[in-house]
Amino acid sequence: MNRLIILSALIAVFGLAACDQPTVVNVPAGPAGPVGAKGATGNEGAQGNQGNTGAQGDTGAVKAKPASQVIAPQ
Repeated sequence: MNRLIILSALIAVFGLAACDQPTVVNVPAGPAGPVGAKGATGNEGAQGNQGNTGAQGDTGAVKAKPASQVIAPQ
């Protein structure tokens, strides 16, 4: 019983001490200032590497027109 009272008192002390935190107030920032002067132009970049030649494409198929689309000579 004696230990229970001491233990309860310690838990109460540590519990209340944990709640004692400072209050933090976040103040919003003011408006932005004027835009600064434009900076100097940077150096030109180096030339890139030449790309590889592409692969040969496939030959297309020859498709005949249907008879309905053939124009008859006059």
